[in-house]
Amino acid sequence: MMGLILYGIMHGITSLRALERLARVDLGCMWVSGGVFPDHAIIGRFINMHSESMTGDFFENLTRAVLKKTNSELSSYRSNYRSFLF
Repeated sequence: MMGLILYGIMHGITSLRALERLARVDLGCMWVSGGVFPDHAIIGRFINMHSESMTGDFFENLTRAVLKKTNSELSSYRSNYRSFLF
């Protein structure tokens, strides 16, 4: 599930319904998420259950490492990351 969320952030997707749609139609997302197709409610529950980890140093360090490896921009991460904080 974390892979799906990170993949969505890196592609500018911040809506839970858009993440659900992405998991069903994007081949890269299917690969990253291991073929799991969660609905928006399950994604939301995952984020709520793990919000401490996702808002702490672990999530930021993990996201920075992924962005660095993929040569993505940190500025897009910052704006998308903030929209996940409910």
